[in-house]
Amino acid sequence: MSSASLGNRLDVLAQPKQAPLFVPHRRSVYWPEKQPPKIGSTTAFAVNPWQDNLAKPKNVHPGWTLSHRWEFITSHYCHYPIWPVSNAAKKAEATPRLQQLAESKSFHPNHNFDRSVFTDISKSAQNARCSGRLEALAQQKPHLVWQGDKNVTLHAPVGEFNDTITKVSATATKAGASERLAVLSEHKNPPPKYKPERSVLWPVTHNAKNAVATTRLQQLSRPKSARLTQYDFDNWYKVNPSALSAHCTNRLATLAEPIPRKVRQKKA
Repeated sequence: MSSASLGNRLDVLAQPKQAPLFVPHRRSVYWPEKQPPKIGSTTAFAVNPWQDNLAKPKNVHPGWTLSHRWEFITSHYCHYPIWPVSNAAKKAEATPRLQQLAESKSFHPNHNFDRSVFTDISKSAQNARCSGRLEALAQQKPHLVWQGDKNVTLHAPVGEFNDTITKVSATATKAGASERLAVLSEHKNPPPKYKPERSVLWPVTHNAKNAVATTRLQQLSRPKSARLTQYDFDNWYKVNPSALSAHCTNRLATLAEPIPRKVRQKKA
């Protein structure tokens, strides 16, 4: 093949492939392999015979008969199932067992029905009259109110609700409690070792103000200067060189190892 023919072939292969059904600025809903059929200006959808058979509705069974007929009742705006009743069903009689089962269940012998909200009052209660004793108890209790120089008996309280509406008799004002009642009215004494609440502010004793620490207390309050230098006091975070090079014993290393049954190898 000559160089000119090879150059022309390369130019043809370098061209982009053209889509046969490509329409610019419009999405395609068809397969690109073939052109869809059209009838006039609309697309014709063609199906095979098997798809057409599947699209048909299911036929009713040949042995099925429409036994129930539905009628629309306009006056009630609802549907009622109506079908002809056979003569045998019209003349049928229930058996004794069916009649026994059809009877309603009787109430318990001790059952009492709900009482009516409106109670019937008997004639005796309507014509009843209270006795003299009941009328006396129904009277309002009289109250003695001091007005001026004498007591006036009133049947209604006078003044505020908290005001005294009765007068204490002279005998009650001069009454004295018995010895036993006086003993019972005494308040209970606190225990002998009971101490009342201490005041927030209390005076400091003279001994506490002039107290001096003992020699032993002063020794305990001082740091261990024999082992610490002045530099150690300035740098509290300095670690002793002996502690830096310390090694644990074999027994301590053995105790620090994990339990073998709990050791699990890492997955690579």
